[in-house]
Amino acid sequence: NDDVDQVVPGRLFRNADPPLTAPGRGRATVTARLDVTEDPEDVYRIWVPAQRRVAIRVTVSTDADIELWNATTPSVLVTGAARRKHLLAGSGFAGIHPEAVSFRNPSRRGTFVYLDVYLPQRGAPTAQYQATIATR
Repeated sequence: NDDVDQVVPGRLFRNADPPLTAPGRGRATVTARLDVTEDPEDVYRIWVPAQRRVAIRVTVSTDADIELWNATTPSVLVTGAARRKHLLAGSGFAGIHPEAVSFRNPSRRGTFVYLDVYLPQRGAPTAQYQATIATR
């Protein structure tokens, strides 16, 4: 789950893992590990109901950062104008500091967003984390 195309059904894979949250399931917790050579990023799909807010908190064992991307982003690796167009929020505290982002869906329809947990460029080679997602 290193990028959006790996977590959306029908893109890279025919089937994809279910989203962390979905209609009727507004909370989730995931524990995982990042490794600079084998798994430097983890991307997750999150359902945000219409006119609701999702709050995400990630606790880390060493430095890791998070970003939240909109439903139309082609990749969490986009740069320049595409990055500004698709990035909803980010948190990048240095060191062992909880990271947090939130997003309010103003639409009358539910939408998916993508959580990206990644190792910063001059950071530790590995990190363990726990992400807690809550829809309100």
